[in-house]
Amino acid sequence: MNSKNLPRFASSRSALVILTLVLSFFITNLLTAQQSQMPWTINPAFGTTNKAWDVERDAAYNVNVHGGFNPTAVKHMTSAGLLMWTYNTGYNNYVGDMCVDSVGNIYVTGAYPARIAKINTAGVALYNTAGVNGVAYWAITASCSKGAIVVGVSDSTKGGYLAYVNPSTGALVSQTLISSPKQDIRAICSSANGNYYVLTSDAGSNERCIGVDKNFNVLFNVPSRHNPSYMNTPLYSPSTQGYNGIAADLMFVYTTSGDSIFKRDMFTGALLAKAGVVSGSKDANSGVWVDACGNIHVGNSFGFVKFNPSLAQIGVFTTGNVVYDVSGEMVNNEVLSCGNTFVSSMPANACASVTCNGGTSAIVEPVKEGIRIYPNPSTGQFTIALPAGEKSVQVYDMLGNLVEEQTLNASQIQMGNKAYAKGIYLVRVIKGTEIFTEKLVVE
Repeated sequence: MNSKNLPRFASSRSALVILTLVLSFFITNLLTAQQSQMPWTINPAFGTTNKAWDVERDAAYNVNVHGGFNPTAVKHMTSAGLLMWTYNTGYNNYVGDMCVDSVGNIYVTGAYPARIAKINTAGVALYNTAGVNGVAYWAITASCSKGAIVVGVSDSTKGGYLAYVNPSTGALVSQTLISSPKQDIRAICSSANGNYYVLTSDAGSNERCIGVDKNFNVLFNVPSRHNPSYMNTPLYSPSTQGYNGIAADLMFVYTTSGDSIFKRDMFTGALLAKAGVVSGSKDANSGVWVDACGNIHVGNSFGFVKFNPSLAQIGVFTTGNVVYDVSGEMVNNEVLSCGNTFVSSMPANACASVTCNGGTSAIVEPVKEGIRIYPNPSTGQFTIALPAGEKSVQVYDMLGNLVEEQTLNASQIQMGNKAYAKGIYLVRVIKGTEIFTEKLVVE
């Protein structure tokens, strides 16, 4: 070998080492940026109707987006918004809805004619099948724990049904009528205590807010005060479709009409408070999500507004375009949203998602044995009989403010150390992963 080539060879090898180190540095920083959930906004590129109707993350913080029109599609992205795959549903005419289960499978519906598909995390359809003939699947949701899937079935002659979805076949189970004819179920959500809540739309002005338990027994059926038109609602869609207008935690139900946010008693449906949504427009924007701190995030015409549990506005976040859905928190407390030509992960200092009762399944009954509140109604002093073991007792007023809290091992506790004004309170007994909630009346 010629010795004159040795320095050149050594120089080339050094350059290669340096290049490798530089590339390694940039790749490491790219991965770190993705893992740290830097804020991002992307164009989902859904084709001629480039609108993202629904957004929801899975347990691994991958982001799933449902959008487009004729046909609709589902896009699966990394937590940094990088596209992994696209699944074209083949669904035309009327846009349905999307939800995600506990292991990341995506369920998406075509509203009319009714269809339902289950897509795994690799983008493969485990089934894509016709639904019940002659009905519409406007809305679908997972239980709080993501262990069960519930679809709203709208029959113009019979009324609105709720049904569980057989995860293996897409067939409907336990269909139960909950609303009158022409009251289509257009929005649906689950709650931490296993209940489900819906908004209906009809041909008149009798839209309803309905609450049911896990067996679909009706808890309440009250006017929604929204009254969107039956056809061509919401206004942002090229077709009549479902929308993301309702959310719940362990204590309250929240609904949005686009220009207002409504707070309701989750046991009676009674309207407790209402607030205007800045830059919101009736039926022209949507999306509502409540975190574990009771903060509510509501879509408007250019982003979303954050309210505290008393419905006082505490933040406005700009995405640059009209919002159709707002969804759960990312790793560093960002909030997901989507809408006209965008999907976004926005820093919003959000709390975690609401914790579900019963551990692995939100439809498991919380333990109530041995729990009793007396006297009820009360004058402000009351006793709670409790089950064995350590538990926490919390009392909230109807604005979501914590009035009193104690942790103990005793079999009963006397409450009322704080001054209780006349009104209705919610008592929560927390034992491990189970939560019992009861209403207390102070006269």
